[in-house]
Amino acid sequence: MKNNKIRSVLLGALAANLGLTVLLSVSIVSSIILELLPPLLLGRAVDSLTADRMLTAGLCFGYFALTAAAGVCRAVREGLVTAVGGKMTHALRSAMSRKLSRLPAEVFTTDTSGSIAARFTSDADAFEEMFSSGIVSLFTDLGTVVGMTVVIFTKSPGLGLLLLVVLPLLFVFTRQIQKRMLAAHGENRRAIAKVTGFLPETLSNIRTIHVFNSERFAEEKYDKVIGESFAAIEKTNFYDAVYSPVILTTSAAVIGIMMTLAGRQGPFLALFGITVGTAVTVISYVGKIFSPLESIGMEIQTIQSAAAGIRRIRGFLALPERESPAKEVLQEKPQTAGTAPAARKEPVIALRDVSFSYDGKAPVLSHFSMIVEKGERVVLRGRTGAGKSTVFRLVLGLYTPQEGSVRLAGRNPAALLPEEKRKLYGCVEQSFRPVLGSFRDQITLGSTGITDAQCSRALSVVGLSPLETHLDEPFAPERLSHGQHQLLAIARAIVTDPPVLLLDEITSGLDSATEKTVMEALQRAAAGRTVLSVSHRALAGSGERVVFVGEKETD
Repeated sequence: MKNNKIRSVLLGALAANLGLTVLLSVSIVSSIILELLPPLLLGRAVDSLTADRMLTAGLCFGYFALTAAAGVCRAVREGLVTAVGGKMTHALRSAMSRKLSRLPAEVFTTDTSGSIAARFTSDADAFEEMFSSGIVSLFTDLGTVVGMTVVIFTKSPGLGLLLLVVLPLLFVFTRQIQKRMLAAHGENRRAIAKVTGFLPETLSNIRTIHVFNSERFAEEKYDKVIGESFAAIEKTNFYDAVYSPVILTTSAAVIGIMMTLAGRQGPFLALFGITVGTAVTVISYVGKIFSPLESIGMEIQTIQSAAAGIRRIRGFLALPERESPAKEVLQEKPQTAGTAPAARKEPVIALRDVSFSYDGKAPVLSHFSMIVEKGERVVLRGRTGAGKSTVFRLVLGLYTPQEGSVRLAGRNPAALLPEEKRKLYGCVEQSFRPVLGSFRDQITLGSTGITDAQCSRALSVVGLSPLETHLDEPFAPERLSHGQHQLLAIARAIVTDPPVLLLDEITSGLDSATEKTVMEALQRAAAGRTVLSVSHRALAGSGERVVFVGEKETD
């Protein structure tokens, strides 16, 4: 996404739903106007009664009709706010999803999965709440306050002057509360991100926690992050508890001063003197003008709560992206017209003088080179931490080297289009990673171009033919053993019949009997393919070539 600013995403959503946006704007203006009219009619009715005049049917009907219309307008406005807010949140999450698919792998190693998930869930939800319960309500309340102030000034100049003194003071007070709430909500958002990341990490390691009797340690860590969130929420609750009583007390004081001065003689009578009907109108307005100010405190809290999340989303959308595949494909095209890529006779896998560091400081690979020709079986060996898995990730295109070049079938693997990857290589990781869906989805990963015949052939190769009759059933991990999960991972890797097979310690954690079964299936799957594996024993005795990464191991 060339323009990662949230503003462009939201403006695009509003433009795409222009009709709803216009209706929402009309409903907001209409609700403000309709809030001003009923008290005026009520004042006229009271003046008529005090002057011993009969109330006209039009006046009575007009008052009740305007009151009902104001209620209907509020209901329509709330419905439109929900609809427009949902559209904008959908657009924001869609932009974030597109961004997620373009992020480099290092983002997922430096940021926890819980923190990233929190941006899609709590932060995005906070934005929707900010729009529906914050921005629109704040604009409506401010418009109501301004409109009522103008009407009050025309009815009672003295009360208008009094409000002109009081309202700026309340505005300054509100700003101070706003700043403190912003800081407190920032602390709360950071604490929520920690909690969101802590829970899945704890659940994924629950067996280890039980085995090492570390429940108390996990509990203390959880208590700490929960305590940070609680402390931040307590600050916001304190500021909110202080704000509302100040507004209510000021409202009562202004009405008391107005009525006291209105009953005095002399200059106060000219300034504050009002009829009974006008008094009813003005008191109604004063009550309503302070009620929005009280609501503004809650709306500020909502907006400030979302502002912290919006900053996190903005930072997420501003993250650097992977190299553009389309640009790289153009660079990789042969320069001579009519020359097929295969004519270049590039090795299947080529790393030339590669240097790489995750943090830009400590080198993992230094001037490493490796060539894998078509049909070869190569095993990467080396000490723990030597960089075997790093080589694997470079070949997969998850990272790009700081120096040197990496090529897979003559292409930059980091710039391969998504639809090209599964046709070029299959990858089997240390453990099987299921996806939501059926048994078929575990093999196809949602690709509609993979047929049932391809699934059946892949299952037959790895020895899982009985699953062919259960492809449309929901996937149940408990129905398969750990070894069968690995066999299913191999079937997933070869279902598109790719020429390259990449294996990352796939026998790790398997017992000897299960390992033998997996290795036999792997021998069948590897037939006729170029294989690169990270393992000491994978494809043993199959004529594999060993490539050492780092210093050569010694006995």
